[in-house]
Amino acid sequence: MHQGIITGDSVTEGEAHRFAGAFLIPRTAFAREFPRTRRVLDWNALFAMKLRWKVSVRAIARRAFDLGLIDAAQYRTANIQLVKTGQAKTERYDDHIAIEEPELLNSAIAWLMKREGIGLHRLLSDLGMAPELFTRLTGQLLPHLPENVVSFPTTGTIRPPS
Repeated sequence: MHQGIITGDSVTEGEAHRFAGAFLIPRTAFAREFPRTRRVLDWNALFAMKLRWKVSVRAIARRAFDLGLIDAAQYRTANIQLVKTGQAKTERYDDHIAIEEPELLNSAIAWLMKREGIGLHRLLSDLGMAPELFTRLTGQLLPHLPENVVSFPTTGTIRPPS
């Protein structure tokens, strides 16, 4: 989304976090479910939301702040509390949330593999991706090419065999 713009600064990182928050936690449903309290955050309710939405409490707090459901002081307090309780990197109930498997990616790979892997080899070549990286990212081995097919180079430029 930031094509042509140098990223990594606080502005583009903030935009990326807000986009992810809006994508993962839709405004209307989240606002309806977010626990309303005066000044003190309801940690039990926040962790219940974590299990339902499958996002971190830190992300929930950020989204609540972005939507104006909590103020800057409450947001700061939430982050301080997570750090003080040792939950800055690993939160309570993280082990209760299963890692999602990418369904569409697996379906696309299966479709490409049905074609004797030629399309998949071509795609990896176009991307400049080594077979080892493909295996590491997907957990799947790249199928062998038929003997009458020459593999594509993964150096970026594709030249036809001479």
